[in-house]
Amino acid sequence: MNLLKALKWNMVLIGLATIVMGIFLVVSPDAAALTICLAVGWILLITGAIALFTYYRNKKQGVQISSDLIIGIIEVAFGIAMIVNPGIFAGLIGTVVAVVMFIHGINDITEGFAIRKMGSSSGTPSIVMGALTIVFGAVILINPFATLSALMVLIGVGLIFDGVTELIVAYRTAKFMHDAAKDTDF
Repeated sequence: MNLLKALKWNMVLIGLATIVMGIFLVVSPDAAALTICLAVGWILLITGAIALFTYYRNKKQGVQISSDLIIGIIEVAFGIAMIVNPGIFAGLIGTVVAVVMFIHGINDITEGFAIRKMGSSSGTPSIVMGALTIVFGAVILINPFATLSALMVLIGVGLIFDGVTELIVAYRTAKFMHDAAKDTDF
């Protein structure tokens, strides 16, 4: 049961973090876009540097993993580019967020079907919320908005929705697992 408890708290933390990021995007869309680009740039620079360090460390030990070198170079290059000029990359945020929403939606649907397969109808809301999350991601990906600010607000609303659905799915999954555990106890 500890694994289930950890899973529930993981889902809760993801949901809360998604809501907080969504609120930040709604309240300050322009600053949020640049902040996200800068943060991603620094993350890419650091992970790229680690990949390069790993490549050279392994090379000294006689092990060469060329993917570390290639990934390291690409991540460092994109990281520097995003740090130096985050405005150019701000337009790509919508695509990244849409992909994340697709992944969350598919995950919610999968969990809903897994719960239904175990004999409970309580998986249906997870399936519906997952489908709505995917639709929201598609709207963001299509980007019918003319300005980056409008897109950031839409993404923010989408992230808030995604976070709330993540919390609901976490609650429903935990409740189902708790009820299933009670049913098996004698």
